[in-house]
This record gives sequence, C-alpha cells and structure tokens, in this order.
Amino acid sequence: MFTKSTTISALAGLAAAAPTHPTPAPSPNIFSVTINRSGSPIQFAGVSAKGYSFNVNNGTGTFCPSGVTDCSTVGNTTVFAYNPNSQTLSMDAVVPGSQRAFVRKDGSLGFTVPHSGAILEGASTGPFQFTPQETDGTVGKLLFATRGFNACSAGEGMC
Repeated sequence: MFTKSTTISALAGLAAAAPTHPTPAPSPNIFSVTINRSGSPIQFAGVSAKGYSFNVNNGTGTFCPSGVTDCSTVGNTTVFAYNPNSQTLSMDAVVPGSQRAFVRKDGSLGFTVPHSGAILEGASTGPFQFTPQETDGTVGKLLFATRGFNACSAGEGMC
C-alpha cells in the first residue's frame, strides 16, 4: 500500500496540534513526516506537533473540541498539508482555520494558534517546497527556502 509519509533529514523544534483526519485525504500534498537519518537514534521517528513547536519523540499535543467532530474517530498523528500555489505549510486539521507552519527567527519550526494567522515577529511562512514520494519505498522531500531541516535537542537553538 502506498503510504503518505515524507522523510526528511531531520527537523528542528515542535507544537500543540488539532486532531488529524481519521483517514488521510487522497492528495499527495497531505503527509506525515518521518526522520531519515541512518544510524541515528531518531531514525524513523515521527515528527509531532506539541506546544506550538514540532518535535521528535516527545508526543503530540492533540486538541479535539467537543461538538465539532467525534473525538473518538481522530488520532494523535501530526499530518501536514502543503499548498503548492502559495508554497505554505499547515497542519491538516479537522477544525476550520487550520494551523499554519512558520520558521521562527532562530530557525526553529513552529505553528500558529488554532483559528489565528498570527505569527511571531521575524518569523516567515514561506517559501516551503514539498516533493511528494512517487511510489511506495521512495521518500518525499520538505524544504524551507531551499534548505532542509536539522533536529536539535530541546533548548539547543540552532544546531
């Protein structure tokens, strides 16, 4: 079966997320992220959203507003949605308004509060570039302003 996961070299800082769709949308621009760093202790770890940042091996901060959706049908996996027209990235959330990803001035990746377009001063929402995986067993690629991402231990800042 064709999977909707994208592998990147690694990823910096992570955040609190709204629930993801119970089943992935059929778009190649809807994806999850897995670390591809051979020989690393984080090899194949998933990237999650928690505390308005993205993280590896620190869990997902899922929020499910009652009355909006049946919370028993949603998971706690961070799923991204790439918009090729605007070259922006957000989380693929059940609730309207989504949560837009941005790169902070220090280079870490964060996301907006639900239903808000407000980003931190000096942060940038693009350009992101995403190339989906073409077939099962291949990887996609996620870049920001033509650069990949690095994973840092919490509190290390740029690494």
